[in-house]
Amino acid sequence: MKILTAISVLAISCAAAFAQTVETGFYPAEIRPGGYATYRVTLKNADGASVNPADIPVPAGLEIAGTSRSQNYSFINGKMSSSVTLDFAMVAGNEGEYTVPAWKIPLGSKSLDAAAATLKVSASAPASAPQRMVGFPSFAAPARRQSHAYDDSFKNSITLELKLPREKIYVGETIKCELVLSFDKSLFENGYRLEQAVPQIKNMDAFECPKFTEEPVIDREKALVIYRTVITPLKAGEYDLEFSAAVVLNREISLDDIMGMSMMDRLLSMGSGRRIRFNAPMKPMKLKILPLPAEGKPKNFTGAIGKFELAEVSVSPDALSVGEPCTIVAKIAGTGNFNRMTAPALDGARDWKTYKPKSSFADESGNQGYIGIKTFEYTAVPKAADLPQAPRVAFNYFDPETGKYVEELSEPVAVSVAPTIRSKTVREAQEEAAKPAPAFSKISEGVRTENSANLFSSKWFWISQAAILAAVAAFVAHRLRARRLETDPAYAKKTEYSAKARASLREALASADSPDAKKFFTAAREALRYALAASSPEEARSLSLKDALARSEEIGLGDAQTAAIKAVFDGADALEFGGGDAGASGRGELAKNLAETVRQILK
Repeated sequence: MKILTAISVLAISCAAAFAQTVETGFYPAEIRPGGYATYRVTLKNADGASVNPADIPVPAGLEIAGTSRSQNYSFINGKMSSSVTLDFAMVAGNEGEYTVPAWKIPLGSKSLDAAAATLKVSASAPASAPQRMVGFPSFAAPARRQSHAYDDSFKNSITLELKLPREKIYVGETIKCELVLSFDKSLFENGYRLEQAVPQIKNMDAFECPKFTEEPVIDREKALVIYRTVITPLKAGEYDLEFSAAVVLNREISLDDIMGMSMMDRLLSMGSGRRIRFNAPMKPMKLKILPLPAEGKPKNFTGAIGKFELAEVSVSPDALSVGEPCTIVAKIAGTGNFNRMTAPALDGARDWKTYKPKSSFADESGNQGYIGIKTFEYTAVPKAADLPQAPRVAFNYFDPETGKYVEELSEPVAVSVAPTIRSKTVREAQEEAAKPAPAFSKISEGVRTENSANLFSSKWFWISQAAILAAVAAFVAHRLRARRLETDPAYAKKTEYSAKARASLREALASADSPDAKKFFTAAREALRYALAASSPEEARSLSLKDALARSEEIGLGDAQTAAIKAVFDGADALEFGGGDAGASGRGELAKNLAETVRQILK
C-alpha cells in the first residue's frame, strides 16, 4: 500500500497522457439538408484498434460519402503518445436529428466505448463554410446532347490514379504521392458540374495516410483534380494500395432534358437540378514494401527515414559548475517520417548525467508532418570539473534513395566546468592535512600543599576542579573535531551533507501541504541527495535516480524507502525537465516516508 501511495503523485501527472480513450462527434453539429458533416472518431493510445465503416451504427437518413485517416505522435516525459483520427463524411437529405448511438470498437481481447453523437439537420441552420469544390468552366456548345438522364454511363468518364515518385518503398518510410482524379470533358459539355470529391484510403491496416486537408490543385484545361498527400507503409511485404473518391456531381436540367425524361425522372428533377453521388474507384496498386536493411544499421538507430540534416546544436549555458544543469538543443531539418523519429543519442556523455529529452516539431508541409524541423532539448549535468566540451549529438537516418544509412556527429561545443564549493573545500582540507599538526599548550597551575586536608574537604574545591576538567574536555573535543574536519575530508563531507540533508528535509516537510508541488519535490530530492552522498564519494548535486537506488541497495533500505526515493526523483524530474505538474494529493504520506527514509540513511 505504501509503495502505491508513494508513486501516486507521479501517476497523476502522466496517467492521462497514456490512457486508451475514444472521442466522437459531428463537425459541424448542425447542417442544412443536403449538406455534409464530418463524423470524427479519435482513438488515443489505442494501437491495434480497428474501425470498419460497416460497424458504425449509422442511422437511417445518413449516408457515409467518404473517409480519411490521420495519425499524430507526441512526447510526454520522454514517452511517446499516439492519436489516430478517422473522419467520415456524412450527408443527410432531410431535416431532423440523427444520432449515431454508443458503440464498441474492438481492441485485441477487449473493446473501447464510443459515445453517442447527434447531428441536427435544419433548413434554418447557419450557412457553413463553402464545401463545394470549384467547378470546371462550361465548354462552348450549341446545345446539349439529349441522353438518358441519371444513369451511370459516366463510370468510364471518371478515373482515379495514384502516382508515386519511385518503386522502392521501405517500411516506416513517409513518401509523398499524388492522387489524380480525371474527368472526360464530355461530362461538362452535358451540363455536369463537380460539386465535391472526398478521397479516402483503403487497406488501412497496411498503410497510413493523413487527412486530405489541403485544397487540391485543379487543372481546368486537362479536367484534373490533383490531391497531394503522403503515405506510410506499416508492414513489410506485398500489399495492395487502393484509394477511392466519393464524388458528388450536379446537373442542371434544361427543357430539352425534361422533354426526353421519363415521368419518374421528371418527378426526381423538380427544381434546378439533381445531385448524383458516385464512388470513383482506383485500380489496386500492388506494392512490395521492403524491410530496412540490417547491414550498416546503427546501434542506436533513430527510426528516421528520408533526407535530413543536423542543422544546429547549441549548449546553454556554456559556463557552469559541477552539478549545475545545462540545456543541449539539437535541430533536425529535412523531409521524411518525423513522427517516427526518436531522440538521437548523446556521444561522450560518460562524465555527464543526462535526462530524457523533450521534443517539438515545426511542420512546413500543410499538416502532413513530412517537411519541417524537429527540435530535441536535452538536460545534462556535469559530474566532474574541467570537462573540455559538452556531449555531442549522434544523429543517424536511412536514405531510401541510396538504400544506405547516414550518420552525423555534431561539431564539438566547448564548455567551462568549474568545481563546486564542496569540491574546493575538500581539496583545501586535503592540503591542510599535509601540514604538521600544532602542539597543544600545556596548562599548568601550581596547587599549594599547605592545609591540603582542609582544601580537599571543601566542596567548592571539587566544583572548581570539575568545571576546569569539563572546560578542558570541551576544548579538547572541539579541537579534535575541528582538526578532524580539517584533516579528514570524508568526515567533513559527512558532517556538512548530514546537516544539509536535515535542513532540506525540514523545508520539504514544511511545503508538503503547499500547492507548489515543485518546491516540495525539489527540497525532498535535495534531502535524499545529501543524505545518500554523505558517506559516498559522489557529489550530491550530480546524484541521479540510478545512483540513489544503487546506494539504497548498499545501505539495505526496505521496499517502502526505495519506493519513496523513486517517487521523489521521478516527480522532481517530471516537474523540472518534463514540464509535468502535480497536485497536493498523496504528498502527505510521501512526506512521512521521506522523513523515515532520510532518518534510516543518516543513522
